[in-house]
Amino acid sequence: MNGLFGLGSRTVLRVRQQGGQWIQTVKTTNEASGGLHQRGEFEFRIPDASPDYTRLVSEHDLKLFSNPHLLQQMGPAFETDFWRTSWHLHLPDGSIVELCMDMGEVRKEFQTVSICELELELKRGISNVLYEVALEIARSVHVRIENTSKAQSGYSLLRPSGP
Repeated sequence: MNGLFGLGSRTVLRVRQQGGQWIQTVKTTNEASGGLHQRGEFEFRIPDASPDYTRLVSEHDLKLFSNPHLLQQMGPAFETDFWRTSWHLHLPDGSIVELCMDMGEVRKEFQTVSICELELELKRGISNVLYEVALEIARSVHVRIENTSKAQSGYSLLRPSGP
């Protein structure tokens, strides 16, 4: 279960429970090109579901989290609830790609958006390898390349669009 706290279009604070542990993650400066995302990511364990803003400022110099006015306004924007299965693909050229399959939903009150996605993350190697792996998957399974993150799906529940 993930709770996402919106901090503007370029920063997201996520608190999730994984294997009985609470993990806090901040993702910043999302740059996307050709379906590839590059972002700053700061992650650490916390004792419960309450975000640890002090540590974000002291250890990662994220001054945004020292603004008391902003912190008073923060709260969960939506929740994601999904199962993840992960594999590490060790390729002949020495590259390592993490392949994750996520299935579940994004929720805001009584509204939901389904999640059924494959995500590729380059752990070692050059980015062209991701395209090669994606094309190989597409030869066997019907897939659609999409740049929509789970956070963007959640924000779509907050800002309904017209027909």
